Amino acid sequence: MRVSREEVFGTPFLGLYIVATEKAVFLPAGFHKTHAVERFPEILGVPAHMISVHGSPLIGMFCAANSRGMLIPGISEAPKGVENVVRVSDKLTALGNLILANDNGAVISAQFSRKAEEEIREGLGVPEVVRSTIGGMDIVGSCGIATNSGALVHPQATEAEIERIRGALKVKVDIGSLNRGSGHVGACAVANTRGGGVGTLTTPIEITRFEEALG
Repeated sequence: MRVSREEVFGTPFLGLYIVATEKAVFLPAGFHKTHAVERFPEILGVPAHMISVHGSPLIGMFCAANSRGMLIPGISEAPKGVENVVRVSDKLTALGNLILANDNGAVISAQFSRKAEEEIREGLGVPEVVRSTIGGMDIVGSCGIATNSGALVHPQATEAEIERIRGALKVKVDIGSLNRGSGHVGACAVANTRGGGVGTLTTPIEITRFEEALG
C-alpha cells in the first residue's frame, strides 16, 4: 500500500474534501487549480472525478461512498457524471462524518432515522448496516477510515465498538491517530486498498500504523 503525506487547500484534513473508493476518487471542483487533481489518482490508482455537492468543496464531509454507490444529503442535487447516487432523506446532512463504510457493510450514527438507514443500505448496496459510536462519539465517519482490507479508528474506541465495526465491515480493525495525535482519522486521510493519503502533520509512527491497519 502506497501512503503519501498531502494537504488540500492548505489543510491536512484531507478527508473533509475527498472521497475515495476502489473505483474512483472524488475531488472538489476547485481542485483543477491544484496539484491534487494529479496526485490523488496516482496515489490511489483510480480515475478522478471533479464534483460539487451542496455547493461546497467539503464533499468528504457531505458524502459517503463505496464502489457501488454514493450517498448525498437529501437537499442536494446529484453531482453530474456520477452514477448510482442516492439522496438520504434525513435532517442530518454531514453524511461523510456520520457513516463509515466499505464494500462489505456500513457503520452509521444512531441519530439517523430508520428510513435513512434503509436508504443508506440500498445506496451502498451492502447487506448490513450497524448503528454505533466510536469512542462514545456519533461521528463514526470522522472517527474512522475503512477499506476492503482493514479499518483504523479513534484510539478511544472500546472493545465493544471495535467488535461491532469488525462485524459490519468484515475486516480487521485497529486503533490509531493521524496528524500528530488526532483521533479523527476519517477527517485526516483518504484510502482504498491500493494507497492512501494522510495529512502533512502525520508522524512516521502514525503512517506505519495506518499502513498496517489498512494495507
